[in-house]
Order: sequence, then structure tokens, then C-alpha cells
Amino acid sequence: MISSNGQDDLSEKNLKIGYWIAQHKSGIRKGYLLTAGIFATISVLLFVVTLFDWATHIRQTDEIIYSLTQPAANFNALRERSDLSIRRAIAITRDEKTVDAFVEISNPNVLWAATYVEYEILVGGISSGKTTTTLAPGQALILTTSAKTSVESPPVQMLIHDVTWKKLANTNSLPEENWEFTQTELSQIESSNENSIYQSQLKVTLQNRSVLGFRDVQVVTLLVDKENTVQAVGNIELVSIKSLENRELTFRWPKKLSKNLTPIIQINVDKLTEDRIIRKLSD
Repeated sequence: MISSNGQDDLSEKNLKIGYWIAQHKSGIRKGYLLTAGIFATISVLLFVVTLFDWATHIRQTDEIIYSLTQPAANFNALRERSDLSIRRAIAITRDEKTVDAFVEISNPNVLWAATYVEYEILVGGISSGKTTTTLAPGQALILTTSAKTSVESPPVQMLIHDVTWKKLANTNSLPEENWEFTQTELSQIESSNENSIYQSQLKVTLQNRSVLGFRDVQVVTLLVDKENTVQAVGNIELVSIKSLENRELTFRWPKKLSKNLTPIIQINVDKLTEDRIIRKLSD
């Protein structure tokens, strides 16, 4: 049971609280509105930031969603191995008794390296003998040979007898090539001797701009006309060429060639055999 004195105390406190509220009603209302405004402003800002982030990343989101639908194809491209690809095999008349033949071959794989390739090139059914080469992932080579024949354009066939494959973890450790060709000049050889062996020549200044040097390098040139038809084939073998080294090369042919032909030059190097790579300038 509460005494009358206790009831009087409570009533007095209630009166004081009510009086204080009445006196500060305007301030309380402003504080409430201010707090509500702050929360509303924060909510709007969060919405705007979220909307902006979504709008700026919608393309990235689409790309991620698309990439998630393609994992099998990318994985298979790295896992599966494709055979070596032969693009062209052609013979070009060099003189009345000789033809020059070339074969374009490439390794289409991303990680698989052909560390040993045994092959032979047949010109008109006649073999030039078995030989070997290597092809790094993505590498292309132009292989050449010559044959004695009276046939003007004999068929050319490349037989691959054996290939040793090795899957690389990545290709970052493979040497990178950087070649520059300057002062390229195709001309006819002026000679007072009508029986001169050579009648046309191509002079090229080759510079190895690669960080590394290479041994047993083959420099192959194809001379093509406006229709991209090969009119002549040339091949020069270099024992070695160091980094930043220049070489003056001269290809010669025993027939007169048009000065309007365009040279296509291919450098064949072995990227997979360590002793074919020169890592020091002193080597």
C-alpha cells in the first residue's frame, strides 16, 4: 500500500516532467525531425552509391557471367594437344635441273612443345633425307630443301615420322625473338660474263634485337609477286648470331627475277634446346 506522501512525490515528478516537455516541445520536435532527416539522407546516399556502383560494373558483371559459361572451352584448349599443322608445301624452279622446295609448318598448341620432330621432305617422290627440328608452342617455321629434277613444278610432301611432346607449365621462360631487317635491296647482277652463275640477288641487313642470341639459325626468304605467288626461295644458315649483332646477308639465284618482288623473311630458331640459346654476350 502506497502512502499519500509517496503519491504526492510521484505526482510532483510527473508534473515536473510534463512541465519540462511542455517547455521544450518545440526543441524536441526539431530534434526528432533532424534525426529523421539524417537517417533519410544517409539512406538516399547509400542508394545512390549502390546504384552508381552497379551501373559502372554492369559490363564487368556481364563479362564475368559470360566467362562462367565458357570454362570447358578454355580448359580444353590448355589440356588437349593438337597435331602439327602444315600450311603449304611448294617447289619453285631454280634452274633447268634444280628446284627449291619449302614447307610451312606450325605448332598450334598453347602449352604443348614439340621437343623432337623427325621428318623428311619428298620432292617429286624423292626424299631429301630424314632430319629433325623443334617447335615451341605457337611457333611457325619455313623448312627448305633442294632437289635435282627436270620437272618444272613437282609435288612436295612432308612426312613426319616421330614427334616428342612436352607440356610446359607456361611459356614465360621461352626466349622471345625480335628481328629487324634494314637496307633490303633486290637487284639483278650486272656481269659482262653471259655464263655467270647468278643473275639476281637480295641483300639484307639483319639485326638481332632480342635480349638473347641463338645458334644454328636459318634465315629463309620467299620472294612473292602481287598475287602472293612465290617466285623464288632462299636459305642462309648462320652458325650463331648474338644479341644486338648485325649481319649482312646476300641471297643469290641463277635466274633473272623482277625487282618488284616482295621478300618475306622467316627466322628459324630452336627455342627449346638450351645449347642453341646464347644467354651471355661472351658466349
